[in-house]
Amino acid sequence: MSAAVLHCGRARVTVEADDVLLDELTAVCHPWITSSPAGHAPPGTWAVHVGRNTAGEAVPSRTGTAVYLGSAQRTLHLPPPASSGGLRPLVRLLRALMRRQLAAHGAAFLDAAVLTLNGGGVLLLGGAGAGKTTTLLATLHRHPGVLVANDDTSLHLGGNGRVVARGYPRAVEVRREVLPHLAGTAGLLTAAAEEDSPRRALYLMPHRLAAALGTALAETTEVSALVLLARGTARPEVHRLTAEAAASPVAAHLTAADPYESWLQPHLPALDPRPEQALALAQEVPVWRLTQPLTALETSADLLAELSDRPGG
Repeated sequence: MSAAVLHCGRARVTVEADDVLLDELTAVCHPWITSSPAGHAPPGTWAVHVGRNTAGEAVPSRTGTAVYLGSAQRTLHLPPPASSGGLRPLVRLLRALMRRQLAAHGAAFLDAAVLTLNGGGVLLLGGAGAGKTTTLLATLHRHPGVLVANDDTSLHLGGNGRVVARGYPRAVEVRREVLPHLAGTAGLLTAAAEEDSPRRALYLMPHRLAAALGTALAETTEVSALVLLARGTARPEVHRLTAEAAASPVAAHLTAADPYESWLQPHLPALDPRPEQALALAQEVPVWRLTQPLTALETSADLLAELSDRPGG
């Protein structure tokens, strides 16, 4: 057994497991979560032990595996993965622990996709079916860019007016019904998808997705534009919103730091989203509304590339 301290911004979790599993975990979580020798763990750091010793109280975890809260403060036990590559439950638990810690430091969490274009971070906001993933993939395929996050991100407001978006290790889900709108990209995505993808969607691990699109992955990016996606039937258009007009629709996409592992709340509490966070974000970063049909994604991609290269909006 070996141990490593995993880092995600200001969040820390110590993981103890066999060497092979730690190497696999490090590879899957990179670049969003990095590791260092366990001797550098700060006092009070949460510890996750993966092995056959699962002493402790069983908790109602939604990670997909049994999780036990040990008698020692901030200690969790998980059984070894049932199969090679079965790291998803452990990664889900790490995300919950990391995000709850970052929430305590003031991070805001949103239902969003994030990419870097022309050196500027573009954040795509929208609910289920709004076209976040589809627009993200079409843009990365058409323009040189970097994938930071899909589906969820956290935003961190700096003291100098900077807003930094952070991504997390998470599989990308592409609904099969949108593949015809992705033209040449569809074949690349299908070839890179996980074999156990369900009938309705493709699941792609971020590293395989990035390789398929010829792009890179990044832990964070400084945000230069927030883009609210809306479905339309005419040619794609973008319109700038005032901070006051943008606050309410942005607030609608604020999410909890961790909506899944609620049993952690007494031990590692996370506050509910606050509407004032949305206004603060809209005052710091230009907010646009992109109205588009999914049949014109190339035009939308070009518009997003222009926004990312427009200083101050």
